[in-house]
Amino acid sequence: MAKFSSQNQPAKGNNGRPTGSKNKRSQFSDVLTTKAIGVLTEALDNNEAWAVETVLKRTHPSLKAITPLNSIDHEYLSAKIFEIQDLEHRLNALEALPRGR
Repeated sequence: MAKFSSQNQPAKGNNGRPTGSKNKRSQFSDVLTTKAIGVLTEALDNNEAWAVETVLKRTHPSLKAITPLNSIDHEYLSAKIFEIQDLEHRLNALEALPRGR
């Protein structure tokens, strides 16, 4: 079990970040952040794929397929999965046969 350091004691009321310390986001210098945004903006202006992808990842969550149970899509996907498993089983059986047949 972790122990509290002598400077961080819950009973003393000094929980949390020390007064005046910066957030994690603001630990980078403003110059560095401005340069990075400038490079990203320039890359976007040049239609570079990595820049577009970076912005979209940060601004729009990726889509996830949702297939409700007992829907036509669910039944179709279940049938396709069964078909693929059956085909794999048959292929394995054929490959297990002795050569020359």
